[in-house]
Amino acid sequence: MEENLISMREDHSFHVRYRMEASCLELALEGERLCKSGDCRAGVSFFEAAVQVGTEDLKTLSAIYSQLGNAYFYL
Repeated sequence: MEENLISMREDHSFHVRYRMEASCLELALEGERLCKSGDCRAGVSFFEAAVQVGTEDLKTLSAIYSQLGNAYFYL
């Protein structure tokens, strides 16, 4: 019984972390789409929201900061 409880906790933790990272990535992708369409001001808002949500994937976080810098440059 205890093994199942530990397994359920680990599984729940994985899904929570996955949802957090997915929403971070989704926000960043929307920011990128907005910038490509010419609305860099709105894109900045989405990139900043993605940074607020955060991710443990440093490559993704680095890419978001890079895109945020590009959006500010265009503004």
